Amino acid sequence: MEKFSQKTVLILAGLMFLVTQSFGLPVKVNENENEELTIDEVLRRANENSDPKIASESIEPEVYLTEYDIALTKEQYEALHNTDPQKRTVGLRSESSRWTDKTVKYKLDPNFDADALKKIANAMAEISHFSCIKFRQYVESDTFRINILNSTGCWSYVGQVLSSQDLSLGKGCIYHGIIVHELLHALGLNHEQTHPDRDNYVTINFENIKPGKDVNFEMQSTTKVNTFGLPYDYRSVMHYGKTAFSSNGKNTITTKDSAYQDVIGNRKGMSFLDVRTLNAMYKCTTHCTKTDADCPNGFLGPDCRCWCSLPTDDYPIEYCSADDKTKYGSLKFVPS
Repeated sequence: MEKFSQKTVLILAGLMFLVTQSFGLPVKVNENENEELTIDEVLRRANENSDPKIASESIEPEVYLTEYDIALTKEQYEALHNTDPQKRTVGLRSESSRWTDKTVKYKLDPNFDADALKKIANAMAEISHFSCIKFRQYVESDTFRINILNSTGCWSYVGQVLSSQDLSLGKGCIYHGIIVHELLHALGLNHEQTHPDRDNYVTINFENIKPGKDVNFEMQSTTKVNTFGLPYDYRSVMHYGKTAFSSNGKNTITTKDSAYQDVIGNRKGMSFLDVRTLNAMYKCTTHCTKTDADCPNGFLGPDCRCWCSLPTDDYPIEYCSADDKTKYGSLKFVPS
């Protein structure tokens, strides 16, 4: 067998790396890599070389990005940057932006490797485990679909916006929490730090925000988004970390409860209130005879049993009733 010098091996390895970058071939990413980064830091690194206006493979010829990872049509982008706040229309409250039959139809990019496909499947499984939302592969008779792309950066539209809309999970995006975050955008969830009640819970330090980026902290109007009467969620997988869009490394988001300053930016997965919000948004318990009023310490889950919060990021939900715990076991999501 022909032997190669160490120099030759290094050259060949370098060429292989360049090929994978140039032609978009699958690149495996270690889930534990950069484990301490907040969700916005991962998104910034993945999207930092993306133009705010990028080419699209959906029915929209161009996608405009805001808040790092929210995709907008040209009309939405122009409305967001309108000087009249009443004309900023991002974050629709309308139920028409929700997926019919509580089912997301998707088409997968063939350029994902096995590791990425497994992580995408696990993210979908977590959302389905904690709600009435289902995911299935698109068929030609479907009216709406998401094209899940191995493209440039991590981004998604908010809600069901187009008959064929893109969701990108490119290089640097294949982490469980990032995929859950983008899928929740597609289902209709906005970033937590833009919610109408955010000023009661966090202070936005505009003096530390990069010039021209303050629009990313525009607070949503109650006429545009629905909080379903639920409190602000520091633990949300939709909440950015303390230095998002910072110009100087200082905090752009300061929590009014200092205990949560280093909690915001979770990218492990759904929080208790993320789960509760999604279930309320999609009316997951209309088939139940009970209501949330029957669960004073929690809420009614899609299985018509009371679900309560646990004070942990890794395991946020349990049955409220000791009998249900004994009979039905744990609600913990276990990825495959």
